Amino acid sequence: LRQREDFSDQKNPWQRNFEGIEKEYGQEKAWWEPLKSNFNLDSPLFRHGLRLGLGSALGVLIYNKLGITHSFWIGLTLVIVLKPDFSLTFQRFLNRVFGTILGSFFVLALLRIIDNPLWLEIIGVISIAIALTLVRFHYSLAVFFITIFALIISRLDASNDGINLEYIRIVYTLIGSALAFVLSFGFLRVNEDERFSLAAIKALEANQIYFQSVMAVYLGESSYQTAILSSHRNKARRANTTMQTALQRLIDDPSTPFPQMEPAITLSNYIPRFGRGVTVLLTELEQYRGSPPHPNLSLFTQQITQALTQLTQALQTNNPPLPLPPLEDTLEEVLDHLQELREERLVEIAHQKEGTNLHKYLGDYNIVTTELVELSSRVGVMNTAIDRFIRS
Repeated sequence: LRQREDFSDQKNPWQRNFEGIEKEYGQEKAWWEPLKSNFNLDSPLFRHGLRLGLGSALGVLIYNKLGITHSFWIGLTLVIVLKPDFSLTFQRFLNRVFGTILGSFFVLALLRIIDNPLWLEIIGVISIAIALTLVRFHYSLAVFFITIFALIISRLDASNDGINLEYIRIVYTLIGSALAFVLSFGFLRVNEDERFSLAAIKALEANQIYFQSVMAVYLGESSYQTAILSSHRNKARRANTTMQTALQRLIDDPSTPFPQMEPAITLSNYIPRFGRGVTVLLTELEQYRGSPPHPNLSLFTQQITQALTQLTQALQTNNPPLPLPPLEDTLEEVLDHLQELREERLVEIAHQKEGTNLHKYLGDYNIVTTELVELSSRVGVMNTAIDRFIRS
């Protein structure tokens, strides 16, 4: 605890309080926390529930007002098409309409060729079987076969004689899909770029904590505790996965401008790459022999932390990021110092000296220094990506 207390230097605004990190990320949430967090308009599930409730009420209202056969298809279509995200709703909207229209016209043509009820029943059973196998792989084709099954079964009912079920199916599907589209687009909708920004912020914060926790060991400010370091690594991975899911929604959203996609893709690639670089440093700790920290290692850690904080603030305020700290200058000093030590080590090798402090030091920091260069490069790419994402 004293080590963590020493690590939280209040005079340095870029260092995080390690004890606070443990309090924030180390405790499990109470069982009611997920339920509580979903009972507000910031929750996508809560907004989806409101849309679904309102849409279902409208579907029932239309059903009662029309008072004609099979108008329940309106509400059924709305429930199936409406999704928590507009991008998913838009995809379902197109797939549902396209598959229903094709399936309806196929049944119209089929009924002109086959009128035997037994053969129609067989085709209907085969169609629903095929639909169930396709529903998770190609929804448009699944809807095509579902429509064939629904219309054939309805046609076998004698009470539907004389009713143009195929056209009714198309019209009701269009009404239900249109309701879902309008509700998803215009009612409590959150812009996908804002959702991606929030996910990227959380990913940056999680990777920053992961980086600090690993570097604290190299700096001698914290002991090597596998459980804590693995916990930070897993949290960073989960945050990266959430960000990549948000990226897919952003790309699938038809309202996303094309110039915004490329920097978002770059950012979602390089934040996880930064985390993987930290994992390399974590892996090197397994062979670390406790050499004293490099003279500029603490400064580099502070500069990386400052850079990640600035990137997070840029996304939070939707303003271009501030210029990065002089990471290249710090790294150049680190590399020059390391080169001097390598030359000294060559002299030791010439005198057949093994197991010296210099030998151990170079063994500890050769790969570490190489990875620090990569981390600096990735932060630079992230900086330009966020700048282009905000300006687009």
